[in-house]
Amino acid sequence: RALINKLRPQGQEPPASTECDILEVLQEILAMPQFATTGRFEACLRVPKELRTCPIAADRLAVAQAFRNLLVNAAESLPGREGTIVVSVGKDSGSWRIEVRDNGRGMSQTFLRESLFRPFRTTKEAGLGIGLYQCKATVEAAGGTIAVDSAENIGTAVIITLPECSAARSRAAA
Repeated sequence: RALINKLRPQGQEPPASTECDILEVLQEILAMPQFATTGRFEACLRVPKELRTCPIAADRLAVAQAFRNLLVNAAESLPGREGTIVVSVGKDSGSWRIEVRDNGRGMSQTFLRESLFRPFRTTKEAGLGIGLYQCKATVEAAGGTIAVDSAENIGTAVIITLPECSAARSRAAA
């Protein structure tokens, strides 16, 4: 019941916003055993050398869950769990650009157009179809955007932009 209430637009409450470091969140997720290099697939993080921190104003737990979901989706899309997942982080005029790219099964253009980000729609046999819906809600609650580029049998790229935390910008400028 609580899940259904969260999925209804009128039942959503914005998560508590605090400063967190998206780079730190991604490093923690990629260090988890299911994403550590296992020989079957590789998950790696690409970050410019000069980038040490990526502060955003968002609920850390919600953001971690959203990225964990994206990485699980990417791993599950790899046929035979073999392939590559690359998470890239960069700066783009006051925002952080995070891309999660895999070379997995991909999604059809019809699914992208008609079902992506809608609750209870999934390409997985055992999926519930709420992960990407929740991910989108989390990203938008943090003032960001999410876009997906996918092609069947080629792979998927999920591109997220999140505004840099203004408090961190102010401290850096001082």
